[in-house]
Amino acid sequence: MLKHQLPHGKTSDIISQLVESCRKETSKDKRVDILNQINSNLLKSDQIKVSSKLTDEEVEFALSRIEENLSLL
Repeated sequence: MLKHQLPHGKTSDIISQLVESCRKETSKDKRVDILNQINSNLLKSDQIKVSSKLTDEEVEFALSRIEENLSLL
């Protein structure tokens, strides 16, 4: 669930844009930063534990889970 439900799904739009930006980013550190931004827009219970030592595969898995949750809204 999203922390703040803004009119017309703006929060989910922002998260979708961040997911897309994260997927395009080549720097692992920047990808983790973007993932942290995404997490900041999710309810605490829906947040994904993020460490700076995530692999690219773990970042992709986290992004997929976030997209899956967005599609349920």
